[in-house]
Amino acid sequence: MYVEYERKENKTQLRVQSQGDGKFTIENLATGKTQEVEAKDLEYEKNALVWMTINGDKRCFQLHDILDDISYKFYFKGFPLHVKVYDADQQPLAQYMPPPKFVNHAKMILSEMPGGIVNVLVEVGQKVNEGQELLTIEAMKMQNLIKSEVEGVVKSIYIKPGDAVPVDFLMIEFE
Repeated sequence: MYVEYERKENKTQLRVQSQGDGKFTIENLATGKTQEVEAKDLEYEKNALVWMTINGDKRCFQLHDILDDISYKFYFKGFPLHVKVYDADQQPLAQYMPPPKFVNHAKMILSEMPGGIVNVLVEVGQKVNEGQELLTIEAMKMQNLIKSEVEGVVKSIYIKPGDAVPVDFLMIEFE
């Protein structure tokens, strides 16, 4: 297993190999230094506190967020710690993977289900209020009324009555 963590903009890459019985060999891939670590008594509490005894010292990490399948955000001694965990196949390719882009979906109406557009109740340039009806989509012989979750002005409409849309299709975008 490979672990990459970032703390205060310093990135460290480690190779972690289990020796069994709670003992691990950790190699810093940049310096080549290795150390033996004993990590036992792993406890996970409901409030996302992870307790671990490392070389006799009990340490506490707070799991703040699971960002995706490999990325985690912890707090250790009050500081954020961004951790990525790779397997042996992923690690050599990690340097080529671009960081994920954050997409703000707050100003977008995506289809929550595949279906057919029955009608569109707004126009480009129209100001809409939170809760205002935007469109009707038919799925599984039921008509679903889609309402705005934000206030704003309609920037673009990518659908028209009669269109078939898949899941997560961008239907309406706000400025």
